[in-house]
Amino acid sequence: MPLTGFCADTDVAKALNLLIHDLRAPLSVANGYLRLLSEDQLSSAALRDRALKQTIEALARMSQLCTDASEYAAARGDKVFPQTLTPLDTFVADVRAACATSSAGPFAIDVQPDAGRHLDVRSIRVRDRARLVRALAVIFCAVRRAAGAQQVDVAVSVTARRALFLMGTPEARARLASPAPLADFDPWSGGHTVALPLACRTVAESDGEIGTLADTRASVAVTLPLAESLS
Repeated sequence: MPLTGFCADTDVAKALNLLIHDLRAPLSVANGYLRLLSEDQLSSAALRDRALKQTIEALARMSQLCTDASEYAAARGDKVFPQTLTPLDTFVADVRAACATSSAGPFAIDVQPDAGRHLDVRSIRVRDRARLVRALAVIFCAVRRAAGAQQVDVAVSVTARRALFLMGTPEARARLASPAPLADFDPWSGGHTVALPLACRTVAESDGEIGTLADTRASVAVTLPLAESLS
């Protein structure tokens, strides 16, 4: 499955442009509420509490955007981190929990009954499972938003050495599972933040692959390497 290539200079410039664009909205929100508070224009305690809450949320959003951009800009080099083994069922449960906290809307993540029984996700270049969990949650939630009113879900299955995460309508998932070549998944389009390119790069650094159907952005296929059976 192809993954849109990352060119250090070009993609860091894209990430910078995305960061500037995405900071404007929460910055405007925080600035507006703080101005109202400083000028004592809010007449009730309830309005002042709401202004403080919205300001705190906007500042937290800005902080997360900066964290994602900083991590994206950090040089990865060729350093290989120690391999870690994680039960696939546990990993999927963590991804499901991460997706549940998103505002993307509901979708199911269904796993083959025996998918995690004897196999473990092997994360090759990612320091910890949390980064990879968040990466898949970001990707799935982006696709869920792109789907709009369509109902898209995730089906997880395994081959001898790979875990396959297929997201889309039932028809789309069937096409994603077919031997036909998939299209590049472009993380830069669709109005998403730098978190999506970062998530896609995290998948690549985990020796994973990502692709999509050429005729719809409401689909994605992510594969991750599996360790040998532990039985």
